[in-house]
Amino acid sequence: MGQRIATEGGTSDATVHAIEVEARGLIARALAAASELLSRHRSGLDQLTQALLDHETLEGEGLRLLLAAPSGKALPSSPAIAAAVALER
Repeated sequence: MGQRIATEGGTSDATVHAIEVEARGLIARALAAASELLSRHRSGLDQLTQALLDHETLEGEGLRLLLAAPSGKALPSSPAIAAAVALER
């Protein structure tokens, strides 16, 4: 990307370098934030994964029950989710 900017627009090498450094920094910060967010919500993601493996799809009330469970807390009972999923079919 930087080469194209430098050759097409007459932008100096120093400016291109500054842009590349800033872009790399933005990407590194976004990756760190995404990784932290996934780590913080890992137990909820694991619970969602298990619920999807158990029920294949979740919609409406079943999904609301799952998402309402505080992170790190046990999910509502599987029968509650199963009943909500069954009602939606």
